[in-house]
Amino acid sequence: KPDMDKPLLKTAVVSVRTDSLWVEIDTQGGDIRKVSLPKNFAELNKPDVPFVLLDNTASRTYIAKSGLAGPNGTDSASGRPQFSVSAERFNLSDGQNELAVDLTLAQAEAEITKRFIFTRGSNLITVKYLVKNNSDQPWQASLVGSIKRDSYNPSPAQLFAMNPFIGAATSTV
Repeated sequence: KPDMDKPLLKTAVVSVRTDSLWVEIDTQGGDIRKVSLPKNFAELNKPDVPFVLLDNTASRTYIAKSGLAGPNGTDSASGRPQFSVSAERFNLSDGQNELAVDLTLAQAEAEITKRFIFTRGSNLITVKYLVKNNSDQPWQASLVGSIKRDSYNPSPAQLFAMNPFIGAATSTV
């Protein structure tokens, strides 16, 4: 079983901007480390400060992690993969409806692409793994994902405040 909570090395962060999402993806593991919603304000009278949904700072950890576990998986007890990427910044251009951001990894006998797909007007991020098996042997892995968070409570003093979502981990194993 992969150790998805093993500390990550300091790595490159890929910045993605669309009309409805500002996202940071860590190339170590390909985890979504920050999501801001520029159309939703953090405070009512501060339109220049977007609402931050996911974040990874010294005072707050709330990130979305995913990987591949199994005999040929990218994630293992020994660590997370270091992906390569063609650029550090990606922007959804005017007139463009979809943006694909590819993180790539070369294994001994396979080429793996972790693809993040962003669509204009949507807060949904689609994550796909594309595996090109260059051997005659079966390639086997299963998707694993989790939300890693700390105990940060953004508004404990409000009378009618709801408790924050704790998160869940899923696997297709």
